Amino acid sequence: MILHQITPHLHPFAKQFILKDITNNQIIYNCEVKNHSGKIGLSKTPEFSSSKGLKMYPSHEYELILTTNNTTSEPQDMMASMFLFFYDQEMDIKIEAYRNAN
Repeated sequence: MILHQITPHLHPFAKQFILKDITNNQIIYNCEVKNHSGKIGLSKTPEFSSSKGLKMYPSHEYELILTTNNTTSEPQDMMASMFLFFYDQEMDIKIEAYRNAN
């Protein structure tokens, strides 16, 4: 599968969000987050985008690693999600067949 886009969604106090191929011990994507200075909130959550894409393998294992830093004295709810967008060749073939049938 070819990965073309990664869009992270993070809550404040996130510092780093990594997608790692643990089969070959390689970091695929390292999102270094920037929090606002002097107030709560994120000022930068970088995305990944590539028309060439990155190869991912069904036989490999992957993990997400989230690093946080609660700079307040209160407990904080934190979460993170990572949206991964792949090129789906089978779907592309079906769409082309549908277009050609009409």
